[in-house]
Amino acid sequence: MLSLEISDAYNWYCIVYTASLWPLIGVYTRLPSRCFLLEEFGCFFPRFLLTIILTLKLFLMILFLLVPLQLMCLADLEFDYINPFDSSSRINKVVMPEFVLQALLSVLFLLSGHWAMFLLSVPMVYYNYTLYQRRQHLVDVTEIFNQLGREKKRRLFKIVSLVILLFLSLFWMIWSVLSEEDE
Repeated sequence: MLSLEISDAYNWYCIVYTASLWPLIGVYTRLPSRCFLLEEFGCFFPRFLLTIILTLKLFLMILFLLVPLQLMCLADLEFDYINPFDSSSRINKVVMPEFVLQALLSVLFLLSGHWAMFLLSVPMVYYNYTLYQRRQHLVDVTEIFNQLGREKKRRLFKIVSLVILLFLSLFWMIWSVLSEEDE
């Protein structure tokens, strides 16, 4: 009876892994090889893997909220719905958390073995790093109207790169599901 319960827990981890964790991270190997690792490492490994993958999903969702927030502040400033000081302070509050989350997302892609997603997210981390080193990561209140077009393009570029990450991970999820159905 006890072995049945352990087997049920194992199947539960495999079902959770396949159903809810593939869409945002992209899986490049099939599930049976991953489930074999679950049996070898016991109960700690699935929880650790689940934690990493759920953290990836959380970081990606937070990034999808932070970047459009900055873009909306710039649009409100352009249409004169908000003053430059408020817009700059709102944008500057979320710039560093965005940089840190993007770097952590890349590190988690690396640690979880998703090399293609890691290689796609590294240029954004490098871009953020160079902006930080040049001290161009914060929006200046006095120059915000002169830099409005450039700042909007920067945020649009970030949104496009995040959307590419999302769609590629969805593609890999669909690809892996279809390849398992063929076997």
